[in-house]
Amino acid sequence: MSDVNLPESWQEIPLGSLGIFFRGQGGTRSDESHNGLPCIRYGDLYTHHGCIVKSFCSAIEPDKASSYTPLKSGDIVFAGSGETSEEIGKAAAYCGQDKVYAGGDTIIFRPRSNLDSYFAGYAVNSNHFAKHKSRLGQGSSVIHISAEYLASIPLRLPPVQQQQTIATVLQTIDRTIAHTEALIEKYQKIKAGLMHDLFTRGIGSDGKLRPPREQAPELYQESAIGWIPREWEVKLLGKLCNITSGGTPNRSKSNFWGGSIPWIKTGEIKYGKIEKSEEHITKEGLNSSSAKLFCKGTVVMAIYGEGNTRGRVAILGIDCASNQACVGFEFNGLIESQFMYFLFEYKYHDLRDMSNDGSQKNLSSSLLKSMDISFPRCKDEQVRITNCLLSINKKIEQEKETRSKLNKQKSGLMHDLLTGKVTVTVEPDENRA
Repeated sequence: MSDVNLPESWQEIPLGSLGIFFRGQGGTRSDESHNGLPCIRYGDLYTHHGCIVKSFCSAIEPDKASSYTPLKSGDIVFAGSGETSEEIGKAAAYCGQDKVYAGGDTIIFRPRSNLDSYFAGYAVNSNHFAKHKSRLGQGSSVIHISAEYLASIPLRLPPVQQQQTIATVLQTIDRTIAHTEALIEKYQKIKAGLMHDLFTRGIGSDGKLRPPREQAPELYQESAIGWIPREWEVKLLGKLCNITSGGTPNRSKSNFWGGSIPWIKTGEIKYGKIEKSEEHITKEGLNSSSAKLFCKGTVVMAIYGEGNTRGRVAILGIDCASNQACVGFEFNGLIESQFMYFLFEYKYHDLRDMSNDGSQKNLSSSLLKSMDISFPRCKDEQVRITNCLLSINKKIEQEKETRSKLNKQKSGLMHDLLTGKVTVTVEPDENRA
């Protein structure tokens, strides 16, 4: 039964009645090639933000193509497994050139003529369809979904011309989102280049980047970590700050939790400013554990964590405690906190490379204290460098905010248009490409 009243011209039909299903077949990652034939793997669907795919980020060696499943333009490609309910059955309509392939653990659906592929790409990613996928997934650590289960999920279907109009509206906002994402990527690349220049050349008293050493060798000096500007120096991080780790109150003590003191974990350290926490502890919990209260403005770093977590930093926008997998830095008068925040961001890969050996690579206070840091003696130069990076960060954050608003708008449009809550006027399709 439908949980909404569909318009009179709409139907609710099992997806399997609207086309045919077959499983994707493929080899391993060793088949990949930078200049090979285009291929979509189930993992690509997790990271693809749209409901329509026209190009792929994976490619395979041409001589391996016979092991993979060829796609036709208009096919819907589902991820056959995932680690979360959001990933299970993630899908996109492939609407590009022929002679592309799908890898293993994908499920391909080929629509018949009464189902527009562009519309289907959005419909199978709607909240209505996702609820069914989540309910039908099988497994615990890895969740699988079968073609049989996908075929049983009801699709809300208007007449074909309405399908095409709905898809055109949604494609318009998708193009705007894609443009915004391209701007974010552009600014992030500009920032990466700017960070390299700022932390190797610095900004002179004239407010401009120093010329490169190749052009003005007299402006540089050799140090223990390479060439640095003459107005800079190198010190151990341990000589520039105190490093304090956090702690976790006893989870079995209910009076230690749910208080007014914000308490963060490594997963909440994602660059930027932390203004709130997922969990809170009480004053009693703080005093009865090794947790410390870090002041607003403190730079915090994740020292444990798999994936991309270890080595990330953030600045506290609130007084806050943390678990033992985080450390806080209290800098002395030689160096500005905001300057060090950006320097840590620039040194992210160096931080990860210096992690302890072992089954789980971690950072530690002793390792961090032994890290050589180059910095301007003049704090005015530190501020000038910081302001340059704050400016580019502001542009990135503005575009991210725009993207967030657009995604909310798209979500609302998908709900209204794909349930028939808002009717559309059928017009000639001029935007398909």
